Amino acid sequence: MASYNPVVITDKGQEALFKSIAGQYGIQFTTISFGAGDHADSEDLTKLTALSDARQTVPVTSLVVPATDSVIVKARVNNNNLQAGYRIKEIGVFCKDGNDANSDTILYAIITTAIPDYMPAIVGDEAPTEFSYSFGLGVGNASTVTIQNSSSTGYYNQAEVDALLANYYTKSQIDEMLSPAT
Repeated sequence: MASYNPVVITDKGQEALFKSIAGQYGIQFTTISFGAGDHADSEDLTKLTALSDARQTVPVTSLVVPATDSVIVKARVNNNNLQAGYRIKEIGVFCKDGNDANSDTILYAIITTAIPDYMPAIVGDEAPTEFSYSFGLGVGNASTVTIQNSSSTGYYNQAEVDALLANYYTKSQIDEMLSPAT
């Protein structure tokens, strides 16, 4: 099982955060990239603007706001169409300015692994391998935080489905409400 080092918000991520708190930037989480790059303990990860060896990039599938100063960004990655396996040693969370359609995407945060997962290449008719990731990120008192999900294949766990359905009535409840009083 993988083990992760603490999340590091990059300098560009900090800049976006401060601009968002000032109301000048709308943080829109767009993608998460997975890579095989190695990083020395002495390396200043805050200076990074890209992963050193990106292998796969997927859209953010959901965003949970458990507190006013943090978010949990979720994504799933699988080995469909992956030609060469790799150890997932670096994970980058990317965002852009949701208030500016022409804004550049930036590396908001990077997570390195102490013990990496292995993403195997897909071979023949084997069942695909898939990993689900959730990362807590600090957003301070950002004025807006959203996700950009360009994928129609988002996934939800049971707790997320239950939360979505909590505000809906079942058919039997509706039938009971519509039945004539006895």
